[in-house]
Amino acid sequence: MTSPLAGEDALLEAMYHRLSDAAVALGLLPEDLTRASAAALDLGDFARASSLLLDRAAERVRGSGDVTRLWLLLATTHGRLPGTEDVLRVRRRFALDRGASRPGSSRWLTDPETFPSHGLSPLLSRLIHDEVLVDAGHTAQADLMTGIQRVVREVLRRWVPSHQVVPAAWTQRQATFRSLTDTELNRLARWGDVATPPHPETKGHLLLPWRTTVFLSEVSHEAEQLDRLVALARFSGSRLVLLGYDTIPTSNAEAVGPGLAAHFAQYLSMVKHAHRVIAISASAGREFAGFSLAVAAQGLPGPDVVVCPLPGQVPPEVDAGTPAAVPTVLVVGTVEPRKNHLAVLHAAEVLWREGLQFSLVLIGKTTPAGASALARVAELQAAGRPLEHRVGVEDADLWRAYRQARFSIFVSTHEGYGLPVAESLASGTPVITTGRGATAEAAAGGGALLVDPSDERTVVHAFRQLLTDDALLADLTAEALVRPARGWDDYSTELWELLGRPTTNATEELS
Repeated sequence: MTSPLAGEDALLEAMYHRLSDAAVALGLLPEDLTRASAAALDLGDFARASSLLLDRAAERVRGSGDVTRLWLLLATTHGRLPGTEDVLRVRRRFALDRGASRPGSSRWLTDPETFPSHGLSPLLSRLIHDEVLVDAGHTAQADLMTGIQRVVREVLRRWVPSHQVVPAAWTQRQATFRSLTDTELNRLARWGDVATPPHPETKGHLLLPWRTTVFLSEVSHEAEQLDRLVALARFSGSRLVLLGYDTIPTSNAEAVGPGLAAHFAQYLSMVKHAHRVIAISASAGREFAGFSLAVAAQGLPGPDVVVCPLPGQVPPEVDAGTPAAVPTVLVVGTVEPRKNHLAVLHAAEVLWREGLQFSLVLIGKTTPAGASALARVAELQAAGRPLEHRVGVEDADLWRAYRQARFSIFVSTHEGYGLPVAESLASGTPVITTGRGATAEAAAGGGALLVDPSDERTVVHAFRQLLTDDALLADLTAEALVRPARGWDDYSTELWELLGRPTTNATEELS
């Protein structure tokens, strides 16, 4: 909720209430408030009441020597997550001012000259202390259903009803977490084709995680967010845990779009301060473990890296529908260079020219980097080839497409996991996929033909085999159908157990 007042009064009232919440966490009791503060409140003088409460809270923090309390004081005063330099600046000032307790001696904490980019927020805050805060704003707002969005939605569908979890997004100024709107919460539960309007940020709560666990389920972060997350990991007493999808933008920069490598390097500058990375495959785990070891040269321990492989599960109530008149070959994945659509399109055209009868269905969003593949799709369609590209496909239709396909093909050059491989096999549909890294890991156990994605001849050969060799197809289908079942329920349970809880109240002392 927000203050009913307007302008500066609303800002001061909101700050007072945020500081009141912090005072309880800091151990200040209601009787610790001075008579002057109570009198100021009676008169509605939130400027004086806030100043007095700020002095008392700052005095308590200064005397404690606990940097997590300093972080909390800054976060509640301004209504935003402090950055690294913010915390260090105040820590230095507190060290110089130790012993000062004169009235108004902490007023500099709200001085625009000290924090020129801050200002005060008109929103009240909610202190997240005994719950896990999950950063899921991009999934709650974006019109996407990539692998990351599927993971976030499937996990939160299971966590929210059964665990103390608070899904969150970032404010428009990227300054702190906020509560989700009802519309955003609904989009976490069920993806649709209607984009979420911008959050008005005139209601709801700021979310300030303190001495708890913060789980980063996504990768999309701005530079300012990343610095605030570093400060949170270092100074708030919270445990920062993230899902490790892959390190492709740095380890294979030529396979991603322009600018992504530089952005991901900034992301890794935050990862090195995290407490744990939960990798989605053993292959991704090796990549993050190597990075964690590398930051030892900076005097940092680096994050602990553990592996929790993604599952591949099809809801049993989804059926295949009406069989297609000709065999269908399915390709699921974002249209971008590393997904290797051009190799698949080349193989398909070779086999169409040989006279083989089949249709090719591509499902996945488009990216600017995939322009050449999209141009080739348009050329083949203009030539009359039975080729379809679908975007915005909902879950039931995606599962039905897997079930209808004779086989699927996913010959990416580099993946963190390869969810389309696992999902195809879980559907009982054989798959042609890359014979190395995470995709080979996902295919282990049967049901797949493994190829070298850089050798188009092997892709063409495997493609031809599964179109013409019914016995081979039947063998692979049988292998896929008897693979051990591991679904999203299993994954979500294992992931929750790996989050862990904060083990200390402070990571660094005030001095």
